[in-house]
Amino acid sequence: MRSRLLMLAAIVLLGACNILSDTTAPTGSATIYIFNNFFYPATDAITANEGDTITVIFGWTPGTTDHNVTWVDGPASLPPGSNTQNIGTYQATLVPGTYHYQCTLHAVSDLMLGTITVNPHAPS
Repeated sequence: MRSRLLMLAAIVLLGACNILSDTTAPTGSATIYIFNNFFYPATDAITANEGDTITVIFGWTPGTTDHNVTWVDGPASLPPGSNTQNIGTYQATLVPGTYHYQCTLHAVSDLMLGTITVNPHAPS
């Protein structure tokens, strides 16, 4: 019960800081937060500038149990996955396409699965 209250408090705090308010990350980068047993946001869409790659940063929130980020599939060769950890960040560079990822320690939970879609730049 206490861990759920702490997790809820962290979400409220991040929302109050406008960190979690956008459903689409700014062009060029995205941050996905790892809480106890779920990714936030689990689904994200990012638009790349023409010829750019996208940097995705996964950040473990304070008090998180051990998790990893493992790429399941994507349109190109996949970046290496993260180490299993409970604090810190992991960064991956992606080209346009749809990527699926999971925590292999908790993949049975639908909340530990995610999708990132990198949309190519649309000419105006």
